[in-house]
Amino acid sequence: MNFKMNNASPIVLIIMLLSNSVFAQWSFNISTYQEYASNPFRLPEPVSEIISNLNLGVQKEYESINLLYFGGYTGFSKTVERNYYWHQLGIYQEDSNSTYGAYAEQRINKSEYNFFDYFDLSAYYKYRMDYSYFIPTINFSASYKKYTNLSEYDNLFLNAGISVNKSFETKTTLILQSALNYKYYFNNYSAPVLSDPNAYQPGMGRYWSTGSSTFQIYSNLRIAQSVAENTGLAVYYTNRFLPDESAVNNTEYMLYSANESDLYDDPVSRNENSAGIELTQLLSDDLIIKTGYEYSSRKYPSQGVYINETDYNTYSVRNDEQSFFYFTFNKLFTLDEEEQYSLLLGLNYSLVDKTSNSYWYDYKNNSFSLNLSLQF
Repeated sequence: MNFKMNNASPIVLIIMLLSNSVFAQWSFNISTYQEYASNPFRLPEPVSEIISNLNLGVQKEYESINLLYFGGYTGFSKTVERNYYWHQLGIYQEDSNSTYGAYAEQRINKSEYNFFDYFDLSAYYKYRMDYSYFIPTINFSASYKKYTNLSEYDNLFLNAGISVNKSFETKTTLILQSALNYKYYFNNYSAPVLSDPNAYQPGMGRYWSTGSSTFQIYSNLRIAQSVAENTGLAVYYTNRFLPDESAVNNTEYMLYSANESDLYDDPVSRNENSAGIELTQLLSDDLIIKTGYEYSSRKYPSQGVYINETDYNTYSVRNDEQSFFYFTFNKLFTLDEEEQYSLLLGLNYSLVDKTSNSYWYDYKNNSFSLNLSLQF
């Protein structure tokens, strides 16, 4: 759907005028979302929340270099002490076959939850090779993450991978990905697992570690098929494998850490087999509906099991099974005849149903969200 200038709202008109006169050489993205989640902190006993987020993205393109900045503030309606600010500054360069760049990222929380504060510095390189039979792409990345108040989680993460893309005349696309993941913790240490939960500071969890580094092999196979003119179907399988059956796991459960993979459920620390299916329907050039389902089985060789809230068994190994369903609706509105200004509307629903033999990882979460994104 296209809107002419005389149909645009006064706010949109002001933004257009300012961007044309002052910021013509820049591109901007302003987005917000409102989300209701039945259990956003992934607790055995659900606690619902309404989550609001406001983001700003700015990009400047020079002759050969792109500069960008993203920043966002996330707020919770009930637990406002969890509110936090996140931002990222990056630089990258790309041509027809390669992309490489670096970015710095920071998260800042309120004092009650400042153990989430971190600084991350990352660099990456991607190169695509054009062959007549298939299209391989190689990629490398390195990331250093520093926690302000949790030095035992400071880590270096290295990734090297390759993907192969092959299309057929049957409108079938085959994508095969493989990667090596390595994570090293600089200040890793072990501490005894005590039976008295009061021996730990609130929110700091229980420590049980088996090493200072983790090596994992990742592979993914995806088959996409066009089943109608505007309908696509994809199936995929993912495997994560720890060759030596060991991984770093500095803490078994950290309160309030549902948003932090390093602290709560690091994907590099597990063996996993997962499979999924995804259906995409293009109703028009600017209206897309997508739905999908994924099932995964996970084992954490470095983790014990919480029998209940406080009792921890180091002689058992944590095993999880997770079902994930999602549905998305995205509609793009063009706000001018030149299509330089657009508004993206998104409606999303997701359901996570996780069962575990460890008390703190057995939960469900329903999420409904509305997203708005203005690009100019």
